Amino acid sequence: MTQDPATIRRTAFWLSIMATWWIIAWYLSRAGGTSAQFLTEVCFSTGLAVTLVGLCAIAAIWSRTSLRQVIVRAIVTAVTTLALVIFLELPAMVGLVSYASLLDTTTITEAFVADAELSFRRPKDFSWTGPVRSDLVNAWNLPYSSPRQMSFTTDSRGFRNRIARQKTDVVLIGDSYIEGWYVSDDETAAVILERRLGRTVSNLGVSGFGTLQELVVLRRYALQLKPRLVAW
Repeated sequence: MTQDPATIRRTAFWLSIMATWWIIAWYLSRAGGTSAQFLTEVCFSTGLAVTLVGLCAIAAIWSRTSLRQVIVRAIVTAVTTLALVIFLELPAMVGLVSYASLLDTTTITEAFVADAELSFRRPKDFSWTGPVRSDLVNAWNLPYSSPRQMSFTTDSRGFRNRIARQKTDVVLIGDSYIEGWYVSDDETAAVILERRLGRTVSNLGVSGFGTLQELVVLRRYALQLKPRLVAW
């Protein structure tokens, strides 16, 4: 059905208002300085309200209902959605249910513990066996890419070693590549290197660690092992 020119003009008006507002927000975000940053935040926040009003106005124009009715419906929908989110989050907030234990198919729901200096680390003396879903598989809710079982063990320091040595020849420091996430205990870089060198190798890698955390690992753990070589 062909709309009259007035409807098209009013729709174009609201679209131009929304587009202009977000162009201004984009322009401010490209500028430097504290004032520009503050104005960007204000413009972005108010831009959400402007966009909501604009979309309601366009819906009212094309449905031939009053703007007030459309806004009331939008507010009711938003409030209902917010109430549902609070209803679902409240049991988790008070500790009645753990969604991680329900949704994490690897059953590793306590993969990390808090640490005052490192922020987080692996738990000590932790052992788990089972299939593992990759990040991509989890994100898209795909079936297991590999049905094979994987073992994951940490020592008394919280690193991926079957035993915690008091002294070692080689120390490996790094993130998930060194720790060996998605491979079994006997397939990590440290185990393979130890097998090839015929010397003791300790794995001090932790998934998600960055340079500053790895420096703490070097000072707190690696140097105490008196290694002949540190591979960072």
